[in-house]
Amino acid sequence: MEKKISDYVQALSSSDFDILEEIFLKKYRKFLRFYYIIEDHSDVITSIEYKKCEENKLKVAFSVSESKKSVNKILKELEESLNDDEDVLIHNKKNIITIEITKDESELP
Repeated sequence: MEKKISDYVQALSSSDFDILEEIFLKKYRKFLRFYYIIEDHSDVITSIEYKKCEENKLKVAFSVSESKKSVNKILKELEESLNDDEDVLIHNKKNIITIEITKDESELP
């Protein structure tokens, strides 16, 4: 996947204006936080999907190619980069990594 923010927005919205609107109007800072968490792993992301959830959360699932890095190594790097941030949860199920950000928009930089 390309490393540009616009590519992530386009992939997440899947040309669905309602999703695009939701990201920009209600979850933009969470989206930026998500982007900065995974931008160094863009080269191994093969697909990305926005998951509908509560208004105070951003939930995104993505698949990775294990040809360059193992999923476990990617998970370890992601968790290390978070510095025990309790507002970001990372899950892995069958090589699909899900990141959930719950921090209030007003509290994000």
